[in-house]
Amino acid sequence: MSLKGRRERYDEFARYYDLFKSEDPDDIPFYASFVREGCVILELGVGTGRIAIPIAERTGCREVVGIDNANEMLKIACTKRAASPVGDKITLLRGDMRVLDLGRRVDLILIPYYAFQFITEVADQIFVLQSVRRHLRP
Repeated sequence: MSLKGRRERYDEFARYYDLFKSEDPDDIPFYASFVREGCVILELGVGTGRIAIPIAERTGCREVVGIDNANEMLKIACTKRAASPVGDKITLLRGDMRVLDLGRRVDLILIPYYAFQFITEVADQIFVLQSVRRHLRP
């Protein structure tokens, strides 16, 4: 399936995503365990913000940047960010993790749940990993 076709499928699924995934909250403490005080986090495949927003709320991170290419998922994430008491430290951007260029480096990069597994072509997986390397501080 093409990237455009996958994005359209995610847009259709967006309104149901949190209903299915909210019953598995164990991954949030797992990802939070990697966060250090004052760090900047990049989440690739941020979706509805199911991980990014609780991470921003529950940890001492300075900023969370979330990237996704699914419009409807990002709309939901933006609504949730607006309702969060720490919404000002969450940045949500539409983008492709394969060719990302934030123009800066971050302390921690997360690709939660199955986001990386949706990158099915080996060449695209390599592009994602190169993007991660470019954005991650040593």
